[in-house]
Amino acid sequence: MIKIAITGAPCSGKSEFVEYMKQKHPGILALPEIASIIKATGMAFGTEAERIGFQTAIYQLQGSLENAIATNIPNEANYKFILCDRGTVDAISYYPQHYFDAYHKDTIIDEAYSYDGVVLLLLPGNEELYNEHKSNNPHREEGYEASLELEKSLLSLWELHHNLHIVPFAESSEAKYRAAEEAVLSIVDNAEAKRKQF
Repeated sequence: MIKIAITGAPCSGKSEFVEYMKQKHPGILALPEIASIIKATGMAFGTEAERIGFQTAIYQLQGSLENAIATNIPNEANYKFILCDRGTVDAISYYPQHYFDAYHKDTIIDEAYSYDGVVLLLLPGNEELYNEHKSNNPHREEGYEASLELEKSLLSLWELHHNLHIVPFAESSEAKYRAAEEAVLSIVDNAEAKRKQF
């Protein structure tokens, strides 16, 4: 099944976009953001050791959930594609730098290419707009500068994927979602065309 990662730094609009797609395209499967689920358990991530454990839990649960969904869909089910609120590569970008550096580039490429395509939503252009979006998610703790750094890290990782679509911030959420939707449908069309060749 076609699998697409929706990524971006905190408050870039990923989860809202996934909800938008669920409303507009009922025949899709949408995986929730794993980080918010694990944060809701109360798992700590203050120290470096806790952050490594937290991100490893996200990485493992994300991969397990994706595999469980993809391998247990009956043949007669007519789902169009799977949208993932973040991809497994995202967790790597949150590791402390020295831990992140231990990942071999080939490993990251393998992870990235487990998705047919990637849509990366960019952050608002200023801190005021960022804080407006941040207020909608009580689990978000990152400030604007920290999120910008995460955005750079995500870009450096996902640019290894040839089918990366970058969606800039727009004053209108509707305009941004439409642009992201076009990117998703383009990935689906290309993936379907490739599958027909084999």
